[in-house]
Amino acid sequence: MKFSLPFLASKKEQLPPPGQYANQCVEAVIFNKEDLSSPTWEIVWKQIEKAVLMYGPRNVTFHFPVNDCDYVEDTFVKNKLMEALKRASDLHLHGIVVHSNRIHLIKKWHLLNLKKERKKTIEVLEKVRSECKSSTFLALENMPIMDNYGIEIDPLFVYPEDFQDLKNTGIKVVWDICHYTNTLAYLQKVEQRYFSKKNYPHILPADIWDFLTIQDQIVHWHFSAFEGLADPDLKTLCKEGVLPQKSTLGNIHYQQIMEKVSAISNLDDHIVFEIQEEDYQNRKEFMEMVKWTNAIVT
Repeated sequence: MKFSLPFLASKKEQLPPPGQYANQCVEAVIFNKEDLSSPTWEIVWKQIEKAVLMYGPRNVTFHFPVNDCDYVEDTFVKNKLMEALKRASDLHLHGIVVHSNRIHLIKKWHLLNLKKERKKTIEVLEKVRSECKSSTFLALENMPIMDNYGIEIDPLFVYPEDFQDLKNTGIKVVWDICHYTNTLAYLQKVEQRYFSKKNYPHILPADIWDFLTIQDQIVHWHFSAFEGLADPDLKTLCKEGVLPQKSTLGNIHYQQIMEKVSAISNLDDHIVFEIQEEDYQNRKEFMEMVKWTNAIVT
């Protein structure tokens, strides 16, 4: 298991030299549709090429943007995803991470057939994958059942069973621990009737260790914790990317998860610590996360 540091690929100053933060790997990240166009798109790939020279290609991954990036409905975005995988393959990157990017208002999801929408997403990802056969993985990340603001959600790939149809497609899985623990916390609130079920169009029985059922599909990990829960009715918010010891669930839950993840991971699996910082050129929180992890896995 290799520690990976995410950096905003449109900001040249955010890419650190190897080892500065005890990380062996980096994940280049962009967030918005406008990042797919010039001049940002060229800057992003120059930074990725620089990261490859610094870290080696197998220690670099790319996170495709989420906001307004529905590659199922938007041909421009789909073509950019294809381009990204081809460029990543040419550079021999470890892989590309993508969300399902099917973000809608909560009420709209009650009118949609989730199984059909999930199938549409898989079909597009299969087409993208088929256009570029390489050792660079294309992996789909699980999303939380509720967004951080209680407004728009993407509930297609939340639970391990949502990923069953990815088997034999060539599409792999990124398992985000923050997102899944967040989901479980929401489910508990709904069960207790503290949160209204009407805001959750995709509720299934779930357990923290369910991801072990698809561990053979997981090639990449995201790890952090969350503070607070967003609720559309109460107007509360959720903050992702906090340290386990500062989280709503508490340290012990994440310690147990890290122990399990480190035991099942391959040596070349990247685990990205998606930790929020006050200053991304002085990653104090990331270093705390590394310290916390080393106390558990070493």
